[in-house]
Amino acid sequence: MKARQCPLAETLIISGAHSVGGNTETLVQHVQQNAGPSAEILVLREKRIQHCNGCRTCERTGSCVIDDDMQGIYPLLEHTPSVVLVTPLYFLSVSSVMKQFVDRCQVLYARRYIHKTLIDDAARRGIVIAQGATENQGDFAGISLIARSFFYSIGIRSIRPLFLTDVDKRGDINLIASLDEQLRIILQR
Repeated sequence: MKARQCPLAETLIISGAHSVGGNTETLVQHVQQNAGPSAEILVLREKRIQHCNGCRTCERTGSCVIDDDMQGIYPLLEHTPSVVLVTPLYFLSVSSVMKQFVDRCQVLYARRYIHKTLIDDAARRGIVIAQGATENQGDFAGISLIARSFFYSIGIRSIRPLFLTDVDKRGDINLIASLDEQLRIILQR
């Protein structure tokens, strides 16, 4: 998937897809088409993102000591008007690359709640979109909690979820007849 490089993107789409050409990556493409021309995709599997090591330096200094691609991602998370998380449902949670990314946002939590250097912006919004083989909407509760914690950490209080069920085999995402309509509704400002 080719990600656009828009320095002033209106929408940042964060892909937690592991597999190329799978349902989540296809879903990300649909999200981009419906988000408009200034949407930027951040494909987590293509980034060098290390695990949070729990050193707590961010709590003391407001900075992360790990030198990887997250250093360039933090400013996007602080300033992009709309942030969209897209992930598959794995064991009632987000994908491992998405979880690792979310854990590394502890520095933004520290800046906001400990150092008070970041403020909430009521105009910003967060959207979480997930798909999975389950038939039960309740199985997405873990994703909802992780997304809420993530968005609060980056100063977003307005959160919209879209959870897509019965997406099991490769290509099943394309069988959802109302997919683009659902995406247009949830992506509206």
